[in-house]
Amino acid sequence: KGIYNVYGGGNSSYTHNEYNLEGFNTIISRVGNNSVTLVNENLYLTDNGFSLIANDKKIHKYVGFYILNNKDKILNVGNGSAQKVISKSQLSKIKIKIPKNKTLIQDLEATFQQIETLQNEVKVADELYKQLIQELSQEAIPVNKQNIKAPTIQLVDKLENKNIDKIGTASASASSTASSSSKSNIKSLKEQCKSLGIKGYSTKKKADLIKMIEQHTI
Repeated sequence: KGIYNVYGGGNSSYTHNEYNLEGFNTIISRVGNNSVTLVNENLYLTDNGFSLIANDKKIHKYVGFYILNNKDKILNVGNGSAQKVISKSQLSKIKIKIPKNKTLIQDLEATFQQIETLQNEVKVADELYKQLIQELSQEAIPVNKQNIKAPTIQLVDKLENKNIDKIGTASASASSTASSSSKSNIKSLKEQCKSLGIKGYSTKKKADLIKMIEQHTI
């Protein structure tokens, strides 16, 4: 950890106590999504990214913004099936046209400066947002887990008991219906035996009654 942002193939996510690049830089991702990041600060660049080096700072900014706005066209040189990787030799072969009249680039300096200012404002706003979110989370009322778990368990128990009661009631009802239906069938069979003049049916069970009626019919 330190005061210098660390960059690789995209935006900075952690810091370092040393830096290996300073000032305006164009950082190009070496692996994956061909991302381009323009920064103006002292930073530490890992081997996941390339940095464009130019002797003329004004040309550097022009080329940097040109790459940023045309990255899908000019950085489509990576190799690899699972993840595209750009090599140093491939990157060095890319050619970008620069206006012969350098005053055209100089005229863009004010626009470049304005863009950099807006980028810095966005960065500051993003850091402030993260800070405020962290402060709000720390000031939030702590939640007592026991207070949450106890009612939840009780509620589950009540629901389970209700379900058990319902199952028990349904079973009892089904049993009662089945019993009633069985008695009705036996009574009907006995009446049928009586009407047919079959003897000895009064103490017989359902299966025996059915058998006696079948035999009598045959």
